[in-house]
Amino acid sequence: MTVKSFPALVALSASPGLVHAAGIEGPAAGGMAGLTEWVMWLLVVALLLVSLRRGSEAVRLRKKLLRGQELELAFREQALNEHSIVSTTDKDGNIIEVNDKFVDAFGYNREELLGKPHGMVYPGGDPVLFDEIARATLRGDIWSGETQIVKKDGSIALTQCTVVPMFDEYGNHLKNISLRTDVTRDRISRAQQQLTSCLEMLPDDVYVFEPDSLRFVYINRSGLRRLGWSAEEYRNKTVLDTTPNLDERIFRSMLAPLIAGDIPSLQSETTYRGRPIEAHLQMMETTDRKCRVVAVFRDISDRKAAEKARREFTAMVSHELRTPLTSIKGSLRLLLSGSAGALPENALSMLQIADGNSDRLMALVDDILDLEKIDAGQMDFTMEPIEAGELLTEALDAYRGYGAEFGVEFKGRGLDQPIHIHGNRERLLQVMGNLLSNAAKFSASGDSVEVSLVSQGDMARIEVRDNGSGIPEKARATLFDRFTQFGGEKGGGPRGTGLGLSIVKAIVDQHGGRIDFRSETGKGTTFFVDLPRTDNKDSGRMRARTQAA
Repeated sequence: MTVKSFPALVALSASPGLVHAAGIEGPAAGGMAGLTEWVMWLLVVALLLVSLRRGSEAVRLRKKLLRGQELELAFREQALNEHSIVSTTDKDGNIIEVNDKFVDAFGYNREELLGKPHGMVYPGGDPVLFDEIARATLRGDIWSGETQIVKKDGSIALTQCTVVPMFDEYGNHLKNISLRTDVTRDRISRAQQQLTSCLEMLPDDVYVFEPDSLRFVYINRSGLRRLGWSAEEYRNKTVLDTTPNLDERIFRSMLAPLIAGDIPSLQSETTYRGRPIEAHLQMMETTDRKCRVVAVFRDISDRKAAEKARREFTAMVSHELRTPLTSIKGSLRLLLSGSAGALPENALSMLQIADGNSDRLMALVDDILDLEKIDAGQMDFTMEPIEAGELLTEALDAYRGYGAEFGVEFKGRGLDQPIHIHGNRERLLQVMGNLLSNAAKFSASGDSVEVSLVSQGDMARIEVRDNGSGIPEKARATLFDRFTQFGGEKGGGPRGTGLGLSIVKAIVDQHGGRIDFRSETGKGTTFFVDLPRTDNKDSGRMRARTQAA
C-alpha cells in the first residue's frame, strides 16, 4: 500500500509499528535503499512540521497585529473624543451617536438627539448645505467647511466641520462621521477686533456701560480724549464720573423706559463743557446675553453754526422780500380798485393773476419767517386760559368767507361744551386757519367741512373733517415735513407752500399736544389736534405724557 496523503504520512511516520500494522510497504530492514527511503520520509515529515509551526506563528502574529490596530483605533477614537466634537449619522442622516464634547458644547441630552434628523441642529434646516454634504459623501469624498449649529438655548455656534463617509467592504454607504471644532469665540473675537478698530476711528464719542452699575466697559479714542482719561483709567469709572454733580436719580429715571424696552432709543441735545452735543442712547445685548447701553455723543458745533447762518440768511432774505412785495401788493390793489382809472378787460385779468401770485409769495415769506422764529425760539407763545368752543367759533367766522370762495360751507359741532385749554390764542387760530384752508382746497364745491370739539379725558380734541379725495397712507410718514405737498386739490395741483402743516405741528408741539389724521381714499380726511385741558387736575401729567410720546 502506498500512502499519498500528508496527514496519514505524518501519523504513520511518527510510529514505525503503525506502518507495519497498516500494511504499508516500508523499506527493507538492513538495506541501504530502505534506509535512504526512511530518511526521505523523515525529511518530509520534518518539513511538514516546520510549515505547520510557521503557519501557527503567522496566525499568532496576525492576531497580534489586529490587536495593535484595534488599540490604535481605540487611541485615535479616544483622541478624537478628547479634542473634537464628534457626531455620527446613518446613511439617511439620522443621528446614531454623539460624544460628550457634542453634548457639552451644544447643551442637548443624548436622548434629544439620537434617532433624530441631523437637520434639527442646523438653523432653518439649510437644505443647500445638506445637499452639498450628501453629494460629496456619496462620491466617497470628505467634505470640509464652516457650519452653524443651533444650541439648545437657541443661540448659534460656528463650527469648522469635516464629514468623513464610511463604506462597507462591498462599497455600500454605511454612515458619516462629523468632526467639529467650535470656532465661535474665535470668530466673535475677530469681529470684536474689527468693530473696535472701526469705533476707534470714529470722530464721535462712543460709550458702552452696564445699565445696573453704570460702569463703563468700553470708551473709544474720541471719548477718552474728550474726558481726558487713559485706556486703563476708564475701566474703574462710571457714568457719574463724567460730569460733576450729575444727579444719579434723574439719570436712572431717564434710562428706565429704555432699559424696560418701552422705547427703542433715547435722543437729546445737551451742552458738555461749553459745546453742543447730540446724544443717542440705545440698548444692546452681547453674545453672552448681557445687556449694555451704547451711547454715541456727536459734537454738533459746526452744524449749529451752519444752522444759525442759514436762519440768519433766510430771515434777511425774507425780510428783504417782504418790503418790495408789500409795495407791489399795494400797487396791484390800487390798480384793481380803479384808482388809476378804468382798465381794459384783458389788463384787469392779468392784474388779478399777478395779485393772486403776490398773495402766494407773501404767504411763503410769512411761513418761512414763522418757521425761523420757531426754530430760534423767538415766536411768541404767551399762554392764557382759553375756552376751546369760543376759539373754534372765532376761527369759523374768520374763515367762512375763504370757504365760500371754494363753494365750501364750514360747520361747527359740539362747540358749546365747557372745555378749557391753556394756549396762545393767535397761534391756535393760525393752526385752525391752516386746517380749514386745506380742507376747503381739497373739497368739492357744494361740500361742507365740519369742525368738532370732543372731550377725550384729560385732552380736548379738535377735529376738522372734509369730504375730499383723502390722503394716501404712504404720505403719512412725511406729511408734516417741510415743503411736503401732494396732489388732490381742485385745480389739479398743489397750491400751498408745503410749510403749513409743519408749522401747525410745531405750534401744537409747543402746546404739549399732538396732531394726526385718519383718512380714507375717496371719502375724505379728518385731522385732529389733542390739547391738554386745564379744567382737569391731571392735565399737567397728561401734557408731559403727550410730549414724551
